[in-house]
Amino acid sequence: MTYLKEGTYLADRRFRITGKLGQGGFGITYSGVGFATVSGKLGSVPVEFRVAIKEFFMKQTCVRDDETGRVSVPSTASREDTERFRRKFRKEALALSKFDHPNIVKVSDVFDENDTTYYVMEYLGGGSLSERLKKEGALPEEEARKLILQVGAALQEMHRQKMCHLDVKPANILLDAQGTAKLIDFGISKSYDEAGQGTSTTPAGISAGYSPVEQYSTGGVSHFSPQSDVYSLGATLYALLAGQAPPEATKLFAGIGDCPPGVTPALWHLVRWAMNPNIAQRPQTVKAFTDRLTALELGHPEENVIDVEANGETLQQPARSADNETINSNPPASQPAASPAPSSPEWLIPVSITLIAIACFIIAFLLLKDDKPAEETPATTEIKKNDNEVEGVEITNFYTDYSGVQQHETFVYTGTVENGKPNGRGRGVYETGVYWGEYKNSDFEGKGTFTKTAGDEKGSVYTGTWRGGYLAEGAYYDATQGRTFIGTFTESQPNQGKWYKGNVTDMY
Repeated sequence: MTYLKEGTYLADRRFRITGKLGQGGFGITYSGVGFATVSGKLGSVPVEFRVAIKEFFMKQTCVRDDETGRVSVPSTASREDTERFRRKFRKEALALSKFDHPNIVKVSDVFDENDTTYYVMEYLGGGSLSERLKKEGALPEEEARKLILQVGAALQEMHRQKMCHLDVKPANILLDAQGTAKLIDFGISKSYDEAGQGTSTTPAGISAGYSPVEQYSTGGVSHFSPQSDVYSLGATLYALLAGQAPPEATKLFAGIGDCPPGVTPALWHLVRWAMNPNIAQRPQTVKAFTDRLTALELGHPEENVIDVEANGETLQQPARSADNETINSNPPASQPAASPAPSSPEWLIPVSITLIAIACFIIAFLLLKDDKPAEETPATTEIKKNDNEVEGVEITNFYTDYSGVQQHETFVYTGTVENGKPNGRGRGVYETGVYWGEYKNSDFEGKGTFTKTAGDEKGSVYTGTWRGGYLAEGAYYDATQGRTFIGTFTESQPNQGKWYKGNVTDMY
């Protein structure tokens, strides 16, 4: 038998085992009863209370004596590693006992017995989210959001104290009698010092579907990285919305898949943002993710997203007034026609014509004043054939426009070069904006972001995958209309995808 028998007493008979709740790679969790004495004016009264007890027991290395309940490690080669994990288990249990947060399970006692370590937690009778998903399948959007926000609050408190959980998943989220989410199982969590360095060298574990790709590599979470918990939080939201575990992080380079039926597309894009395989492209804090999640309108896809057909014509795009009320561009046929506006006084007409003529004269004068022939800048470059990297070099790029006319543009480039041209990663400052990303023979090619810094579209952002100098797939924030398109593009023009309110290019 690998677990303690029902009726076993622990900690000088202060606790009694009543059953087994579950077992993981590092420990066994039991249901139990605690005993205490409450003193008052009428004397002392013995009381019992329900608890959960976690025992350190590495499944791969530990064995138990059925008679005494004592734990041992038969393999000499495994003893050192097992003992190191046990010390970590005890250290994290003590750290967990210091938390006082409504969404973190409360630890009341930590002790050693049976040649292993135990800690005692509050008993939560609502079961785990994993059990609920098995019984009911996907959860309603609003409930999924509420639970994720609660777990997010727990993670923010952990991160504030320089600690990462590193194993957030439905099985490690329990519900109390009121349905409040409580984060449990800190068995592989890591603490960090003020400089962000890990205070232990034990490797992080892996939960398939919920662990980010950096946890698969040695030293991948040796530095304080809230983004790793952000990934797992997003993966948990995936499970709550889809009713199934997400694919492993190592298989996510093709994306997380289509939005499940009935799920608000903007909510699914938040999941995609959190589960980005690239740690630098995820939300950098849990708060950044939960703030966006809190602000999202659920249950009304047309409020958050606008579908676009392949030909670029917009569907489901309600016209909006300044206060976001839906308005109709065409009144119903049954609506009575508006009364004609009162006529203006006759003397106002010649005055208006005169003012218009004066305004036209001033505009024409200004245009003619500045209409001087531009001095053509010679096509020069300081890049040498053997250069590998340059800084602040002015480059003139020649191209043919749609009408077949030869054109050129000049920009200042800093980055890698090959064969005398920008190739690889670099930064280009153009007349209308700044591009930062990958180049191929002076053209945008690969991952990159172009931000408009001049002109009518100042503040607009194009980010994603570029091909032949045009955005092919990604996100475009239209600063003039305050909305973002995410999807595919034809020569940088939105093709197939969806529009969202505000600047949400960081979701891509």
